[in-house]
Amino acid sequence: MVTSLLAKAVTTHDTLRLLACSWQTTALSTPPAPLPELLFIDPSLPDYTAIIARQSANTIIHHLDPDQDSLQQIRTILEKSQPVAAVHVHSHEGRYTFY
Repeated sequence: MVTSLLAKAVTTHDTLRLLACSWQTTALSTPPAPLPELLFIDPSLPDYTAIIARQSANTIIHHLDPDQDSLQQIRTILEKSQPVAAVHVHSHEGRYTFY
């Protein structure tokens, strides 16, 4: 009985149009927002402003405090962070060191 009622409903022109609209709405629904990226940057870098200018709107920028341990700063932020697509670090380096 349910099958025969469904068959009758699907054969009408208005119902087919409604089914098509329903399919289009489902097919065109917006995808989920992409995960953000994190950028950790040392403000004393010579090309600091150029690096900042190249970042996408989806990038969250964290300025590293030169008076604190950079790795600890990054660790603290990552521990509190939601999932991210990527992590970028721009900083000075030296032999066996990271500033």
